[in-house]
Amino acid sequence: MKCFDVDATVRLFEECGVATKIEGNGKIFPESDRAADVLAALVRRLDRSGASLRCLSPAVGIERIDDSAECGPGFAIRLPDSTVTARRVIVAVGGRSYPGCGTTGDGYAIAYRFGHTIIDPGRPWCPSGLGWTGLPA
Repeated sequence: MKCFDVDATVRLFEECGVATKIEGNGKIFPESDRAADVLAALVRRLDRSGASLRCLSPAVGIERIDDSAECGPGFAIRLPDSTVTARRVIVAVGGRSYPGCGTTGDGYAIAYRFGHTIIDPGRPWCPSGLGWTGLPA
């Protein structure tokens, strides 16, 4: 991602039909101010790439596939209803502070099985369980 700098990101979205603007604070947004336009551009690019998007389909396990496998080296990703293969895998998951939003911590076990050191994140710094109901009106 280091090679994919801000200018390259802007070019990518503009090539995908999302005109951009620079706000007074230097942040870049779609001219339409619609996140849906960014999502639609990413989905169109995904479709053109031949990749597939699987929503609500958590990875329950990942195993290495060696060179002798029929599909070559890579990974087998177990899903609740099937297994898919990939040459590369990026484990990009949230923590476990808010399971209702999908941050269940499942990625910790996957990363650990591949030799990564997992540091206990401790207690979350969020208002869960504190009786906080939001900002006053």
